[in-house]
Amino acid sequence: MITRDIGRHWSDLRPRPSAVSGLHGLASTLDAVRNATEVVGDQMLALQDFGLERNGGMSLSCSQYTGSWNDPLFGAESAFISQHSTPTLNSHNLSPVSLSSGRGDSIAMPLGYGCPTRSSSVCSSWAVSTAGSDSDSSIASDEEQEDTPARMEERSSSVVNAAARGPCSKTWSLPPRTRRKRKVAAEESTKKKHRKSCSTRRRGPFKDDRKRQNTALTRILKGCIRCRMMRIRCEPDNTNLGGDCITCQRAHQSKAPSIRKLPCLRWIITDVSLYREQDMPCQLFSQRWQSMDLIDITEWASSEVKTITLSQIHVDAPYNVQVRQFIPAEGDMLESTWVSGNCVQRHRMPQYALASMESAAEVLKWLTSKYVGQYILGTVGDLDRLIWDTYFFAFRYQAKANHPREKVLIEDCLKFWVGCRKISNPEHIYSYEIIGGTPVNDYNSPFHAMVPMPGIMIAQMECIMYTRILRPLSNKVLSGLKDLIMENKREHWLTIYLTLFILLHSCAMLTRRDWETAREYSLQDGYANLVSIQGMQSGMRTMLAHFHYLNKGVLPFHLTYDEKALRNLALAADLDSDELEFVKKTSELVNDPARMARMAEIRANREYGNDLYWVSQLYDLEWVPGPTA
Repeated sequence: MITRDIGRHWSDLRPRPSAVSGLHGLASTLDAVRNATEVVGDQMLALQDFGLERNGGMSLSCSQYTGSWNDPLFGAESAFISQHSTPTLNSHNLSPVSLSSGRGDSIAMPLGYGCPTRSSSVCSSWAVSTAGSDSDSSIASDEEQEDTPARMEERSSSVVNAAARGPCSKTWSLPPRTRRKRKVAAEESTKKKHRKSCSTRRRGPFKDDRKRQNTALTRILKGCIRCRMMRIRCEPDNTNLGGDCITCQRAHQSKAPSIRKLPCLRWIITDVSLYREQDMPCQLFSQRWQSMDLIDITEWASSEVKTITLSQIHVDAPYNVQVRQFIPAEGDMLESTWVSGNCVQRHRMPQYALASMESAAEVLKWLTSKYVGQYILGTVGDLDRLIWDTYFFAFRYQAKANHPREKVLIEDCLKFWVGCRKISNPEHIYSYEIIGGTPVNDYNSPFHAMVPMPGIMIAQMECIMYTRILRPLSNKVLSGLKDLIMENKREHWLTIYLTLFILLHSCAMLTRRDWETAREYSLQDGYANLVSIQGMQSGMRTMLAHFHYLNKGVLPFHLTYDEKALRNLALAADLDSDELEFVKKTSELVNDPARMARMAEIRANREYGNDLYWVSQLYDLEWVPGPTA
């Protein structure tokens, strides 16, 4: 039996097998012990002669003890294991060891005389060397080497008579409870503090003037997409402030391991313009409003308020508004004009305006949510199959998005898209008899057999749509899109793709409508609002840059060629069967040779208003920013 003392004592009081029941006395016990082994590493003790096993922590090997009981057990002449010592793994300072082979018979063996040592042998088991042995003569002190048998017997009795404690007895000795360390004051602690997720990050002043100057310069120039996505410092190149940052220059080196070398673009999503920005309504319709603030007309020709029904020409989406007859002022458009052959035709419009712009704003908010399906059907129903399938899937996807944020983003994006169509296309009056309107009889007019909406109401609608619809929804869409892109998670990929597709196609339609407006009013410039068109198209390049960095070169559309790749894509992007089928069908449409040739031709001719010009750039393997108007 072996007892270890490392913080607590172990003892085994189990009755010994019958093979040792007749052994009495320590001398006879030692004569019977053969090849005792204690394994410290796996806590197993095997007494091979008696079949006893015990958990332990080191290996003890001994040969047959042939000396008499009166010989010194631990003296220099002892042959106990010294000739059998083997290499040990580590050096341990252990407590006294007790050998027992009979009932109550044990010998205390201080481990100061028998400690694990490493010899020159190649064996890796644990062994115990004794004082005076060649393996480690420095373990025992001089005083311990001169111990007499009487003194050793006294030590042995103290161990034998000690109270039994340990897991094999009814008495447990638990280690004392450790005290918690005293908290170190913040100024005394040298350990790095980690910022909590809910706390606001506070940075101290820079100790390096160079870093401080570069940080100030980066705030002005803005960090590039790559550095912001990787959350690393964007170091500007002082020799070429308009060129690549130093961080991107290192990544673009030929020997640098990089999957894609995205251009160093200092573009930010939240700075993007998604529609034709303007500070005031079009002054061709009325000059009453010099801002987009909702200011009602105060001078009326009649106090009677009438309710009329309005709708756009190409979409059957009627809604009701309340109007009053106004007193014309200088700058108000009172006639609708168009070119018919070589002549300019004119048609008198009813002199009615919105009675309350706030009330009309609530109606328009309802319209953008109510008629999404009608606007999709009336606007893109006859366009390219790629465009129609994407809009139709996005309309259904808003109800089954995996995450609430994705659902809100798609809903806001579609409502914003409807708002852009609302301000881009002409409207007419359904119940024109109420206000005394007359339909247009010219076939060359877009309002043939209809009564056009008065110009002053067009200006009022622009104020409402910009202030209450487009600006709030644009901010929400950009903020939600930025959050999903910056998270850089694969499960958001489909939502990001659908959102960008809708916004890119909307840019093409707004560009085409602005060009048509310039032709309609015989403007000399190519576009009616060139500055806004250029800003919007630059924003589309920002969207494309983030998308291609996020997807490492539109990779998902190239994982639809075999079943194994489709399964991997579904697992990576968290797609169900319908979503996976949509991605596969989109890949087939994009790779159609005829469509690919058509998209290449459109981009080569710089047809910015074509439906496929901007969306086709989503599928480029190596995208680079293209030209704008």
